[in-house]
Amino acid sequence: MTLARILAPNSGWRIRVCAWLGVAVLIMAQPAARAADAALRGCWQSLHVATRLANGRINHVHNNCAVAFGQGTMKTDCQFPKGGHYTSESKWASTQAGELTLTLVQSNSNVKQPLGARTFEYLIEGDYLVMRETLSPAKDAPEDAPVEITRVFLKRPALGEPQATTDAALCSSLAP
Repeated sequence: MTLARILAPNSGWRIRVCAWLGVAVLIMAQPAARAADAALRGCWQSLHVATRLANGRINHVHNNCAVAFGQGTMKTDCQFPKGGHYTSESKWASTQAGELTLTLVQSNSNVKQPLGARTFEYLIEGDYLVMRETLSPAKDAPEDAPVEITRVFLKRPALGEPQATTDAALCSSLAP
């Protein structure tokens, strides 16, 4: 078989090779997605939240929140300095390497929460997790509407594990 025949537009052989390459890529991506899932599991303590607004300003918040990723669920527990307390549970799935979707199942908040799946980019670097959510505000949204939220978390050992600290107490109530 000549190279010209292989590269010919109607070459069935070329289509079969491309299909097999596509299947091979999907098969090889599965272990990477499972490894990412495993790396996300456990408890993470929030260190910093940066919200970029439509007008270019960035709001920085340091809060006392913990999130626990379990098998397909994510639980959140936040305690605020002025006495507020927020909890939620979401379903999560890794859609591809470095990306996950969260769908809110329940929360104790009376603030209107977005319905449907929300997509986040994420990166795990050592004991740090960075999650970024890009928002699409409505055309008539105010200039201080959020357009991007970046969250930074630190991995926390569960209570009873070596090197567990009192900071892990937030994680104890979130056990998956």
